[in-house]
Amino acid sequence: MAKILFATMPITGHVNPGLPIARKLVEEGHEVSWYTGKKFKNAIEATGAVFEAMGRHIDFDDAKLDTYFPERSRLKGIDQLKYDLIEIFTKPIPDSVHEMQEILKTFPASVVVVDTAFGGGALLAQIGGPPCVAFGITAFPLPSDEVAPFGLGLLPDSSAAGKLRNKFLVELTNRVIFKDVIEAKNAVRARFNLEPDNCGIFEGVVMGSELFLQGTVEEFEYPRTNRPENLRFVGPLLPEAPENMPLPEWWDEMVESKVPVVHVAQGTIATKIDDLIMPAIYALADMDVLVVVSSKSIPEATQEQLPKNCRVAKFLPYSKLMQHVDVFVTNGGYGGVHYALAQGVPILSAGTTEDKAEVSNRVEWSGAGINLRSSTPDMSSIRRAVKKLLRNPSYRNNAKRLSALIQKHNAVEESAELILSVARSKENSKTTAEAKA
Repeated sequence: MAKILFATMPITGHVNPGLPIARKLVEEGHEVSWYTGKKFKNAIEATGAVFEAMGRHIDFDDAKLDTYFPERSRLKGIDQLKYDLIEIFTKPIPDSVHEMQEILKTFPASVVVVDTAFGGGALLAQIGGPPCVAFGITAFPLPSDEVAPFGLGLLPDSSAAGKLRNKFLVELTNRVIFKDVIEAKNAVRARFNLEPDNCGIFEGVVMGSELFLQGTVEEFEYPRTNRPENLRFVGPLLPEAPENMPLPEWWDEMVESKVPVVHVAQGTIATKIDDLIMPAIYALADMDVLVVVSSKSIPEATQEQLPKNCRVAKFLPYSKLMQHVDVFVTNGGYGGVHYALAQGVPILSAGTTEDKAEVSNRVEWSGAGINLRSSTPDMSSIRRAVKKLLRNPSYRNNAKRLSALIQKHNAVEESAELILSVARSKENSKTTAEAKA
């Protein structure tokens, strides 16, 4: 049986996709330990894995980013993304590598499994640690001839002019826009006597992994002629809701609704309800729909004053919810988008922070929804877009097309087997080396 170490950023959308993989590996008899933030201890131990805590100096609560990183709230757009890449994802790498090295002294894992943004796993592999496998928790981050650099929020362009644009943008991002991000990452590499490179943090994870398991279907991702050999599309990794998770008292009303159900949510990081949730609620107040909102940020006093067609819960089990939804209004979280696509639900995406512009673009490009290209859309834009999604069957048809492709995958089984293939290769190499010695 294999020993497998998971290592993820202490962020909900980075931990949750890995939970069903860890559970599957444990059920098959493998030993799994998981290194991340203390917030996720219970969820990780529920899979049967052993929880290994990050040091307090690099741990944080993703629901309180502005408390842990106060400068972040004063930044917008690319500047905020650059801040995140440096302060949240790059600077903790040396400490995380040292802490993993300590774990490996008593838990000699054959492979380290990380999320897209956890740079310590690939670096550890480069300095003699176990091979790294990564699972994708956002849109695939590598640029290509047809695809602009990640973070710029540009649609692909395979024309001669588009390829020239993309080549120019790669140089521009490396030498100008994200120059300080790459410098910060290379400063980390220098601490481990590694040569500098021009990869961003996410690119470094992709290129430094034996396998990169992208949590979607190929048809939702931009086509590229120079696709990396280690890329595998496994389908979305969507955790099931806990069996005992309570349902709101209005759940049956939603299930039996005779009018379309519109679900509105913003995820776990960009949670300011005045950005999308409240505008969406009031934009749809005069429509013949049932508005179902998932948010723990709406005060009870405010809930009592909401329109009559609105229902609110702090948490909703997406694996059960989406089969009753007709339109999903979101700021573009990768996990939520895929819960919707798995059920063939068309999407209205309105997000430009973090990775949201990239995810929203793929919603638009795939034909499964509408991209409002704003994190703070006005009510009239939301209302027009929802009406269009309900009336134009092409969006639902494209969402159903992607749903059918998703159903062909068993993402958990595929991911577990691919991880084990790397672990077995490592063990076979070790056995061969020992035999020669």
